[in-house]
Amino acid sequence: MNQTEKEHMTSQRGLGPLRESLLILAAMLIVSLVAPQAHAAPEDVIYYTPTDEGGFILDWLVSRLHIFDYAYLGGTTLYDALESEGGEKNIEPRAGMKAAKGLPWQECHYKIAGSARGAFEFPPASMTLTYAFIYVYADEEMKDLLLCTGSDDALLVLLNGEKVQQIQMQRGYAVDQDTASGITLRKGWNRLLCKIDDYGGGHGLCVRFKTADSKPVTDLKICLSRPADNVEINFIPGVTYEAEAAHLLREAMKINAEQGDAAGAEKTCRQVVAKYPKSNAAPEALYQAARFLSQLNKPDDALKTFDELSTRYPYAKWVEDALIGRADIYKAKGDLDAARKVFELLIVNHEGSNLIPDAMIDLARIQAQKGDPDGSDSTLNEVRRKLPDTVQSVQALELLGDNRKAQNQPNEAKALWKQTIDEAKALSEGKYIWYVNVQAVLQSISDSSRAKIEGKK
Repeated sequence: MNQTEKEHMTSQRGLGPLRESLLILAAMLIVSLVAPQAHAAPEDVIYYTPTDEGGFILDWLVSRLHIFDYAYLGGTTLYDALESEGGEKNIEPRAGMKAAKGLPWQECHYKIAGSARGAFEFPPASMTLTYAFIYVYADEEMKDLLLCTGSDDALLVLLNGEKVQQIQMQRGYAVDQDTASGITLRKGWNRLLCKIDDYGGGHGLCVRFKTADSKPVTDLKICLSRPADNVEINFIPGVTYEAEAAHLLREAMKINAEQGDAAGAEKTCRQVVAKYPKSNAAPEALYQAARFLSQLNKPDDALKTFDELSTRYPYAKWVEDALIGRADIYKAKGDLDAARKVFELLIVNHEGSNLIPDAMIDLARIQAQKGDPDGSDSTLNEVRRKLPDTVQSVQALELLGDNRKAQNQPNEAKALWKQTIDEAKALSEGKYIWYVNVQAVLQSISDSSRAKIEGKK
C-alpha cells in the first residue's frame, strides 16, 4: 500500500462517525415521510339544517335589546350597534359572548319553540334593535340563490360582511316579503347577520334561501360556532346529538328524584359531559353535578365542579347559576366575605341576568351582617330604583326597615315595614293577581313585616 492509499484510508476513517450520523438522519427522514403522521383530532361542530317545511332558518345566535341611536330614527339600519365589537361587517359571535350595547349572544332554536309559518317572534321591545347571526356551511359553492326574508320592523342583512338587503320601514312580518337575487354562498363557511329593529308592537324575522327557480334550499349546515381555519371538522347532526344528551341528563335527574341516589346522579351527569361535551346539556350537567356533590356534603368538590363549569363553558348561562351555588356554599360555611365577592362578581360581569335581583338582595343582607349599613342601604335603594313593582323591590323595603331597627330608629323602621305591607298588597292584587306562587311570597313578606311592627320578631 503506497502513501497515497494510506492517506485515503485514514481520511475515510476520520469521516466514519460523521457518515454514520448522516445515515441515521437520512433513515429518520425516510421513516418520517413513509410512516403515518399523527394529526390533531377533528373539531366537533354541531350543525342544524333548514326546516323541512320550506327551508326556513330557525337556529340562530341572538343578541337583543340594543338601544336605538335616536340620531338614526327613521334610518336605524344605518346605525352600527356592534361598532365596539368590530362592527357588523366583522362580527363573529359565539354563545354567551357579551355585546356592549345589548344582551349577550345566546343560542336560540326556534323550531323547538314551534313556528309553523316559518317566521319566528322576538319578545316585543319598542325602540330597540335585535341581531340574529349564524354560520352557514356550504359543501360546494352555490350561485344565483334567492335570499327571501320578512321582518318586523326594518331589516339589514349582511352576508360575509357585505350588505345584501336593506329595508327601512315599519311593518308586520310575513314569509318572503322581500327577495334579494344573485346571492352566492361560498364553499365552506359563510357569515349571515340580520339586524331587525322594533319601532313598536310586534317583532319578528323570517329567512330562507331558494334556488333561482324558487325551490327552498334545505341541505345547508347551519352552525352556531365554527373552528379556526384549516382545522378538520367533524360535523355532528345537532338534533340527534342534543336529544341524546338531554335524555341522559333527564336520567340523572330521575336517579336523584326517584331513587334518592345523589351519587349515582352525579356520576350520570359526568357521563353527559364526557359523551356530549358540546351539547347544551353539558354545562347544565356540570351545574347539577355540583349540586349533587353539595347534597352529599362535599362542598369542596362542589366548588371545584362549579370552577370546572366556569372554565370549560365560560359563556354558558349556567355559569351565572354556578356563582349563586358558590355563594350558597360560602354562606353555609360562614364565609360571608367570599359570598359577598361572588355576588358582586355576578352583578358586575353578568349584566342582564335574571339572577341579579335576588343576588342584590342577598348582597345587601351580607353587607348589613358585616356591619356596613350604608353599603346595604345603597344596594337596597338600587334595587328599588331599578326594579320597581317587583317582589325584590318589596323585599328591599322590608330590609331597609330592618337596617333602621339595627340603627336604633324604631319609628322609621315601622314606617318602612308598613309601606312594605301596602306595596305587597298592591302587587298581589294588581300585577301578580294571576300568580299564586308570587302571591304566596308577597304574603310571607307582609306577615314578616307585620310581626316586626308588633314586636313579635
